[in-house]
Amino acid sequence: YTDKIGAIPINVSQQPLPKDFADQPEQQIQQFAAGYAANKKLKVDGATAFIGTSAKGPQSVIIVKEKLLILIKASAAIPDQQWEEYIQSLS
Repeated sequence: YTDKIGAIPINVSQQPLPKDFADQPEQQIQQFAAGYAANKKLKVDGATAFIGTSAKGPQSVIIVKEKLLILIKASAAIPDQQWEEYIQSLS
């Protein structure tokens, strides 16, 4: 689905956590995030969000929350505090 953080449009997709992530979700998600160059970590509600920012500004966020793999793409850079607030609102 599409949404906005402030005035910045985002695309959010989610799926059940893949079975091969179940044993070590934090480690698996970190490896998955590395494929998107999402190397910046942000702790939110006991989970780690991995944020990648391209040279032109768009961002990708990958997080596991409530047994869901959530991928978010933003069309421009978003401050960490706004990411935290948005991720906390997901439930």
